[in-house]
Amino acid sequence: MKKLLVLVLIFLAMLFSVKGWWEHELSAVSSDKTSHKVIIVKGKGVGEIADQLKGENLIRSTLAFRLYSRQSGLDSKISAGTFSLNPSMSTTKIIDTLTGKPNEIWVTLIEGWRVEEMAQEINSKFEIRNSSFLALAKEGYMFPDTYLFPDDVTVDQVAKRLQATFDEKYSD
Repeated sequence: MKKLLVLVLIFLAMLFSVKGWWEHELSAVSSDKTSHKVIIVKGKGVGEIADQLKGENLIRSTLAFRLYSRQSGLDSKISAGTFSLNPSMSTTKIIDTLTGKPNEIWVTLIEGWRVEEMAQEINSKFEIRNSSFLALAKEGYMFPDTYLFPDDVTVDQVAKRLQATFDEKYSD
């Protein structure tokens, strides 16, 4: 009976130790509320994102970040874009933020697309009416590329940026 009691006590001690480690690894790095602009590039995996956040001293453990995001089913829901994070956020709060709407959004316009197709892609990201974009777009002068736009971008800003990129890449 004493051996069973000792085994139960050892098991409970190990369980509480693991629980304490887990909570520590998911806790905030510091109380510093200084915002960091973090850009998550499209196509990055959870491991790469964890390494990036650890490198910027925003999380304590890459292992805990990966395990928690996979365990909660959020690993595939992390969005590409720009986010404001700070070291006073816990890992769980950071993951919640990364699965929400970014401050800036990546838009890829593929070479060979007509302006109507570009308008459709822009509309899907920013809810800018196709007709508004088409009124400003000049066929052949909208440079296809991957752009990072703020989430509150206007149709004028999008059209000007695409035309400016075209002007930068091509000369008379």
